[in-house]
Amino acid sequence: MTLLDIVAAVRRRWLTAVGVFLLVLAAGALVIVTTPRSYLSTATVGIVPSSANVSLESFGQLSNVAPLYAELARSTAVRELVRDTVDGEVGVTSVRTFRDTPLIIKLDASAGSPEAAQATASAFVDALQAEADAGRVAPSSQVTVRVFGAPGLPSSPTSPQVDVIVFASVIIGLLLAVVAAVIRDTPGPAPTRRR
Repeated sequence: MTLLDIVAAVRRRWLTAVGVFLLVLAAGALVIVTTPRSYLSTATVGIVPSSANVSLESFGQLSNVAPLYAELARSTAVRELVRDTVDGEVGVTSVRTFRDTPLIIKLDASAGSPEAAQATASAFVDALQAEADAGRVAPSSQVTVRVFGAPGLPSSPTSPQVDVIVFASVIIGLLLAVVAAVIRDTPGPAPTRRR
C-alpha cells in the first residue's frame, strides 16, 4: 500500500478517522482530569565550615562530606522531625546530590497542594539543620548546613504533565486514526460462488 492509497483511504473513511482521533483525545483529557495534582518545592543547602577559621580539609576529603549529610537527610530521625513539625499533609521528601558540586544538596518535597509542599520542604530543611547542629555527622563547631535557596511556593503542578499528555494524545490519535481508516477501507475477502 502506497502513501497515496493511505491518503485516499483516510479521505474515504474520514468519519472513522475523526472518531478515533477524538476518542484518543478524550482518553488523554480523562487522564489529565483524574490524575491527582502534585506540587514540588525545593530547598538548596550547602555544607560549609562553621567559621572562617575552620577548613573542611581537616574533616577529610570534600567529596566524602556531602554524602554523609545526604544520608542524614534521608535518615529516620530527620523524617520523624518533619512529620512532627508539619501541620496537615506531610509531603514526600527526597534528596539529590551532585557529583560536580558535592557540597550542595537539594531537598525536595512533593505534596498535593503548593502550601503543603512548601511547608514540608521548610520542615525538611529545619530538621536537617537541627540534626547537623546536634553533631550527628561532624561537630557543629566545624561544619554547618547553610540554606542557599529557601523552598518557594510552587506556582504550577509537576504532575500531571499536561503538555506531554496532550502531545502524546495528538500523535497517538493521528496514528490510530490513520490505521482505523485504512482497516475500515480495506475490502474483505471476496465471497466464493457455489455451483
